Amino acid sequence: MDRDGKPSIEVPKRTAPADDLARRMATLHAVGFFRALLGALDCLGASIVGVLAVPAPITFADLKTTRNILIKSQNPIHSDFRSKLDGILLAAGPAGWADWVSDFRNMVVHRGRRVHITQLVPRGIPLLGPDGKVIPRATIAEHLPSDPCRSQVEAFLDDDIPPILTEHAETTLRGALKSAIEVTRKTAIELSEVWALRRKGPTRLTQPKENWPALPGASSSGFKGYSPSSVPYKPKEWRAHVDLYTLFRTAALSDDLRPRWKDFD
Repeated sequence: MDRDGKPSIEVPKRTAPADDLARRMATLHAVGFFRALLGALDCLGASIVGVLAVPAPITFADLKTTRNILIKSQNPIHSDFRSKLDGILLAAGPAGWADWVSDFRNMVVHRGRRVHITQLVPRGIPLLGPDGKVIPRATIAEHLPSDPCRSQVEAFLDDDIPPILTEHAETTLRGALKSAIEVTRKTAIELSEVWALRRKGPTRLTQPKENWPALPGASSSGFKGYSPSSVPYKPKEWRAHVDLYTLFRTAALSDDLRPRWKDFD
């Protein structure tokens, strides 16, 4: 504080690598949060592809692509589900929240990071020191970018749109988590109803070939590791949950059913 009571801000010099650790850890957790969040939503998209027999590769499905395919589909079951899904997404959070989450994850995974912006915000009731002058008290408000799909330069070109969301990052994280959970729960209920409908009438939806466009092995990268066979793999017994056994039987992976894959078309 100067003689006129005006505060000035000076960032203390770093004295050890640990001084940078808190910020780096905060960034690390934010990146992990959005990767996990979008991963859950994309798994939901894959579930929609499987249950609704959407003509798309199920192993590479994501929620955004699945929604676009449903929009173009002429199947009344697809159209009805799409309308319900759009309503669920719209009611789960502010306009554009799902696209923003997707763009943020793509930014941290595929592109250069945007500049990190924080603000010092006055905190609590003013305190007076022994000399009767106000002791400055503040807290740091972390901000996330408003349009992660934009580059660093593009974010600062538009004077009408702030380069950051005008709320604390914690508010954004909590809101995105709540929205994703709500969408997953409500969509799972709708998927259960469609699945029950298919069980009653299996011919209402036919599983398309597009779900599995390539036979096993056709998409192998050929990578064998950096030291192949250094740890031999010859298991004689598996220990797993009974659900895994059911999965393997359903997928015709047991020894007695495996030959059926030769007739897979």
